[in-house]
This record gives sequence, structure tokens and C-alpha cells, in this order.
Amino acid sequence: NKDKRALARVILAIYDGREAHLFEGVTSGTVPDTPKGSTNFGWDDIFIPDGQTSKYKKTFAEMQPHEKDKYSMRRKAIHEFSRSKLVLNEYILALPEPFHSEIKRVSFDQLAVNKAVKFAFTLEAVQGNKPNKEFKAADFKPLIEESNPYFLRYSFDNKSPSVGLILTDVDRVETRRFKNGKPILTQMGPEKRSLALAQRAEFFIKNTDKKVLSEIERLEKQSDIFPERSNARNNTLELLLHGFKENHHPVYARAIKELGYKKIASRKEVSRGKIASTGLFNKIGKYPRSVIGMGSMPAITGWKDVVLTGIVGHMPVFIPRNSLFADDAERQIKLVNSVKTDLENLNLTKKELEIFSRNIGVAIGTNNPMEELKRAGKLYKKAGIKLFRIYTINGDPRCIETAKLLRNEFGNEIEIFAGQITDNYQANKYLEEGQVDALIFGHGGGRQCTSAINGMAISTVEEMYSIVTDPVFNKTSLIVEGGVGTNVGPLLIMGIDCVLYSQQLAKGSIEAGGIYLQNAKGDYVQPYHGSASAPTMIIEASYDHLHELRINPSGRTKVPEGKPGYMKYSAKANSMTFWIDEFRHHFARTLADIGVESVWELREFLKGNDINLLRIVSTEAARTASAYGTNQ
Repeated sequence: NKDKRALARVILAIYDGREAHLFEGVTSGTVPDTPKGSTNFGWDDIFIPDGQTSKYKKTFAEMQPHEKDKYSMRRKAIHEFSRSKLVLNEYILALPEPFHSEIKRVSFDQLAVNKAVKFAFTLEAVQGNKPNKEFKAADFKPLIEESNPYFLRYSFDNKSPSVGLILTDVDRVETRRFKNGKPILTQMGPEKRSLALAQRAEFFIKNTDKKVLSEIERLEKQSDIFPERSNARNNTLELLLHGFKENHHPVYARAIKELGYKKIASRKEVSRGKIASTGLFNKIGKYPRSVIGMGSMPAITGWKDVVLTGIVGHMPVFIPRNSLFADDAERQIKLVNSVKTDLENLNLTKKELEIFSRNIGVAIGTNNPMEELKRAGKLYKKAGIKLFRIYTINGDPRCIETAKLLRNEFGNEIEIFAGQITDNYQANKYLEEGQVDALIFGHGGGRQCTSAINGMAISTVEEMYSIVTDPVFNKTSLIVEGGVGTNVGPLLIMGIDCVLYSQQLAKGSIEAGGIYLQNAKGDYVQPYHGSASAPTMIIEASYDHLHELRINPSGRTKVPEGKPGYMKYSAKANSMTFWIDEFRHHFARTLADIGVESVWELREFLKGNDINLLRIVSTEAARTASAYGTNQ
């Protein structure tokens, strides 16, 4: 006589990154006096669903699959979902979360500075999460997908000028994909995000410390007396480039990594931590800046958050002119203004705003000097840009003409950084006709460039040496980009002022989107296109006026230079601030090894001591210097 009625209820929960959507399926029925049918699946043998028209009422266990499906509460839940407005896309995976001990080691109370917390959360990847001192960011905003015949792009906000995660067919071939060809994407989980946010807060606190800002202001006031290069010739470099003494001109093309320096006993106590904090400022262009800067590769400085983080780290940072930024100046202008808006929202002092803002640079080309001048004019008027980089490896007169036009138009209101430099002749022309503030040496943006595979000798060391020994260039900042890695010591000793990096400072970071693909090996990676590589040309061909310049009628790219590559995620570096701090310590170690605590002191030491610190490093010596287990 007991009530035999029963309900079978299923709740289908779908989380969209912000909230869980619930869809319910309910099937009413009765419980038989005794179990009937197979006992292979749960309680199917003791539930008779309502609605059966036959005289004999079956339990779920007695039904064939197609019969059971008619009454299934699961089917009903799915039907409810299908009637809703919620649209499912491909799923996104989460990176493996950190060990619990990693979170436990974070001193959240020491990072709970309001401005630092606000800066930490100024990220496209954590939009929608309210800044908090526990650095929790558990809400996920759905990615926006843009697809056309040229590329597939993922972003957080369709109004954002950031480059986004952008893929061409060239990239997708080497990554894991769904059956429909779309990539399997991965993002940082909540705890990974917390670590990244904590790193960002600490970075902000360090870089806005009173001692740091005071040092920058002191150097700014004394910029006219900043020690110049020694211009001394060096026996090691003479031997490296010339070989035998009777060779009056260089006969060898040498790599930067063939150079090393000798450590010497310090005459005083030095601290690498102190050097990394306040000793790595140099006069770069017109102002004191970090000896570490960021080049103009789209996958890096095409992200708003990378630019913001770099300039807060006192680095010159250049927004790219390639990829999605190749159309006209408007996207560059939007990116600059977006970064400036973020700065203004941090409630900084007037001086802090000035120091950070002047580090924002933009790259322009040389293809049509008058058109480049117009682009620069728009950037100057609409975004207040006063730091320009003439970005090209070409050696023809258009480079000098572009610099000359910029200087004639804007005078000393702007800074002009030019290069990569072809040779000493071009460097002199840049100085004579364009009065450039800085010369950039190197080859392409680094490891992705292929313009020397035809046998062209990369003469970066030769050109650097010819210019650091020439007092004509003592008021001009000399910068190196590409082929440096961590081998920064010899460059500082030679008299180089700054090194520009790209992927080394932002690879796999939350600032570069924190969106990842998986390669065939299962590594988490982000695309890294050379500025003139096939993928970049394909992306630029999406603009009507560039299509015929980038793509042949057969659909192939026109003479690409540079190869597509990938940046690998590293679990230790959730934020790019980790890499910046790591590279600062590489630079700081050089100064500590010589017994000085600043670039200023280094220059004075080199001018006052007739000592050759540079060495030619053999392959075996380089291997010995590498950490055990590496294959460098």
C-alpha cells in the first residue's frame, strides 16, 4: 500500500566562463514490486517510466535503447538546452594548475597595495573580474572568434586593438585540431591566473618605488653629463674580426655569442639586487630608460597588456607596423590610446604618467617616405606619439629620406630610432641627415628572420665595433636586436646602450593573451610570426589594397622572409614580469662581475682603466658555462 511513485531527474549544467546554465529533464514513473530486467545499469530495473501505452509496463532495464530514449530524462534536459539561446562552441582546456604549495608561498598581504592590485588586473585576459587583494580571477569571458579566408583570430573584445591570437593555415597544420579543423585552445586556470596577478602586482611595486623614480629623475637632470663610451679599440675584437694583424679590414663574420667577458675581483661590495633595481638605467634616446627594451614583433607588442607592462618597467616599447597593423595608422593609434587610458586609470602621479608614456614607441616603414611621414603625423596628432622607430633591414636611400622628413617636420619634439643598420656608411647618413637619436643593430627581429640564408654574412659585430669606437656617435644611443639571448655582458662592455627583445620577454605570458595551442608534442605554444614571414603576408593580404602586394594570383605569398615559429609556455613564468626580472639579473650580473653598481659607473670604469675584459669563447667553453643538462 506504500506510495510507489518516483521521479527521475537530471540537471545538465553548462558553464560559459561566467555563469552556469541549468537545464532540467524529469521523467515520472513508479517502482515495481520486484526488480525486472538487467541489473547492468544503475537503478534501471526498478523504475517504470510513465506514458507507456502497452498493457505490460516495462522498466528501463527491459527496454531497448531506442525505447528508453523516448522517456529519457537526459534527452529531455538536452531538449531544454536546444530550445535555449545558449550556443556551444568548441571547448577550451585549462593549463595544469600549480601545486598548492606555490599558492601558499605567495605573500598576498605584501602585495595588497591598491594601485598595484589595480595594475595587476588591468589585463584583457581577466576582464570581468573585480580587482581584489586575494588576486582571485575565476570568471572567464568567452573568446570571440573571427574567421575569413586569410586567418582565424581569437580575442577577448572585438573592440580591442590588440592583435589577438591569430592563425593562418600555415600555423594550423602543425597544431592539434578538432575534426572541423579549428585549433584546440587552452587558457590559464584560476590558480595560474592568481600567480600571474601576484607577479604583476610585485612588478608594479618595484618599478614605482621611490628610489627607482628618484634615480630616473636624477639621471634626467644630469643627462648632459652621462659618461660617454671610451671609444677604445679592443685586441679581442680586432682578432675576432681581422684574424692576422696584416688584415687591415674585417675578414670574419662573427656572432655575438662568440664573445664573452672576464670577471674581475671587485674593489667594493656590490649587490645584484640593487643593480637590477636602480643600476640598469642608461640614456636611451633623449631620456633615462632601462637597458632592456622591446622590439616591434606583432605577436608581442601587438598586445595592449604587453605594451603597458613594458613601459611601466621603464623600457622603450615599439608597437608593430606589420600584420594587422599594416593597413594604416588607425590600429596603432587605438592601441596607443588604449594603453594611455589604462595608465590614466591607475591614478598615477603626473611625473609617473610622463615617465611611462614617453616609453611608448611606434614602428614605421620606409617603402614610401612621404606616406610614412603622413602616418607619423597621424600618430603624433591623434595619439601623442613622440618616439618613432624606422623599422627595416633595407639599405637604400629611402631609409635616410624617411628619417630626414621626420626630423624636418617635427624637429626635436620627437625621438627617432633607426634600424637595423646596414653598415657604417648608412649609420653616418642617418646621423648627418636625420639627426637620429638611436641606431639599432642586428638582423631582422632575431631567430625568425631568413634574409641571410642566401649566404649574406651577418656583420652585426663588425658594424657595432666600427661605431662604438667612433666618437662621432657618442651622443647617439646604440641598440642591438636579435641574436643576443642572455649573452649581454660583452655588449655592455663594448658600449652598447640597450638590447631589444621580443618573445624572450613575453613568451607564453598572460599579457600576450594567455591563450595557447598545442603542438604535435603536446607543448602549449603561441604563434610567433616573423615580420615578413608567410603567415604575416597572408594576414596583411586580407586588406584589399595590400592583397596584390602580398599574394600571387596562384594564392602563394610573394617572396616571404622569415619563418613561422612558436613561443612555448613555461610554467614558472605566468606573467612576462618573470622574464623581465630574469633578464634584468643577467644584466646586473655583468656589472657585479666588474665591481660596479650602475651603467654610469661601468662607463667611468672602462674610461679610467686600460683593461681588456672581452674574450673569444670557444664552443667547449660556452658549453661549460651552460647549466647542466642543457644542449646550448
